[in-house]
Amino acid sequence: MQWACSAHVISCSVVISACEKGNQVEQAFRLFEMMKQQGALPDVITCNALMQTLATTGQIVAGFELLAQVDAFDSPAHSDENWYPVFRVLLEACRAVGDSESTCRVQASLERLGLSTPIFVA
Repeated sequence: MQWACSAHVISCSVVISACEKGNQVEQAFRLFEMMKQQGALPDVITCNALMQTLATTGQIVAGFELLAQVDAFDSPAHSDENWYPVFRVLLEACRAVGDSESTCRVQASLERLGLSTPIFVA
């Protein structure tokens, strides 16, 4: 049964990633929520795919909402280092749109987790 759940998470991650390419963020969110409702624990790859979709469409607020959910995903692969790419995608999106306040918020979260990246505020 664990393999089936793992295969489901992988499949969902691929579809969410495809949603980014098609600029279909609503479908990506629906699939993400459906996964959780069905008991499939989104992993770092799934969350990164969704964050990339949000970043590509400039949805910074939704990106922060996703980060708020990340702590709820308690799995053996859940370590701060594994989740760094999810934070980094949001950080880069904030920088790209020139949102210095949000950039600082992501940076503070990274520092709180013991992860760091240079901060560049436009």
